[in-house]
Amino acid sequence: MDNFEKLFQETRKIKISNESTVDKMVNMLNSINQEKFKEMTETEWFKFGTLGIMYKREKDYSKALINLNQALNLKPDHSHLLKVRASVKEDSGDRVGAISDYKESLSISGSDWYATYNQIAVNYINLKNFEKAILSFDIAIELKDKLKNNGIDEENDTIPFNIDGVIIKVPGEKMYTNRANAKLSLDDKEGAFKDCQKAIEINPNYPNSFFVMGLIYLQIGDKKSALVALKQAEKNGDKNVKAVIQQYF
Repeated sequence: MDNFEKLFQETRKIKISNESTVDKMVNMLNSINQEKFKEMTETEWFKFGTLGIMYKREKDYSKALINLNQALNLKPDHSHLLKVRASVKEDSGDRVGAISDYKESLSISGSDWYATYNQIAVNYINLKNFEKAILSFDIAIELKDKLKNNGIDEENDTIPFNIDGVIIKVPGEKMYTNRANAKLSLDDKEGAFKDCQKAIEINPNYPNSFFVMGLIYLQIGDKKSALVALKQAEKNGDKNVKAVIQQYF
């Protein structure tokens, strides 16, 4: 089943292209040559979009949305602008609106990019819809694994970590740890623990994995193991874990 249909129980507006998602991403980054850029700057939607991105950087979200709305009224099929607007809504606390825009961008883009599903999952966590969050993380992790299995190491590629504030790359350990957190919220301690183990396997210096693992140990009453995990989280740079250690130990 198509990832979009699996998550939203809807059919995409544009089917997945035969061109790989990575190719689409690279082509998008390389497409703005001088001539194309000049052509774009003469369009109204581009001017509004540029203003929206500028206001987003300044954290003036209301003005960012006004301009991005104008740009998308003129260019409703621009999947990247939809992601920019989604990220503005995300930053301003409109989680439902963010998911809606990310969803629309996937529907019309003709491609899947794992980081978009990751952001949808993060927003579902904030809405406490943990079942949907886990499903979104499942898709994101599977898509990221496919890149690696196809010999594409996007962590070391020229693809940037964000474009216009839209997250493009997400470390694997972060996705596994966030999924662990969602599973723990549904009392799936075993699943959460396995995700923490996987995250630590990817990056043993990532503190959040040890923090969540410490919480799991606390919930099952293994305070000795919990303290070891929490101390490791603190050693790796987690500044919030000290309060938890003081509370329980």
